[in-house]
Amino acid sequence: MSEYKNVKVHDLSSWQLRYALVRYVANLEVGLTPSLRFMNGEPFSIYEMSDRPSLSFPSGKEIPGKRTKQMEPRPLRPAEIHAILDQYEMTVEDHDFGYTINIDGFEPFTSIELNEAKGRAIVALVTGLLEVAIPKI
Repeated sequence: MSEYKNVKVHDLSSWQLRYALVRYVANLEVGLTPSLRFMNGEPFSIYEMSDRPSLSFPSGKEIPGKRTKQMEPRPLRPAEIHAILDQYEMTVEDHDFGYTINIDGFEPFTSIELNEAKGRAIVALVTGLLEVAIPKI
């Protein structure tokens, strides 16, 4: 069992922000896989059923399908993060050196990166929290 620490939503960045988006916003099953960090760039993986259909080739070779009754880890896909961010329309103030998003009840979310400011705002909006639990790695 891993230890968690509370991180302010305004301080989320890098893999911690992606973890919060996947775990708290998308509600996907997430597991810690630090050993796969160099392969997929994240210290966590998405868990899903890993059934695979069989494949047949014109040469006659066949690869049998795989049926499992367990969840297996897979890397987070960049398209998944973009899909989460695209689900939420937000008013963004564009500055010379960054972006600001205002949400009632929270201090403004600012960042040089639009997706980072928007991701923080989405986590705060969905959870209603100022801090979220992130694994200690």
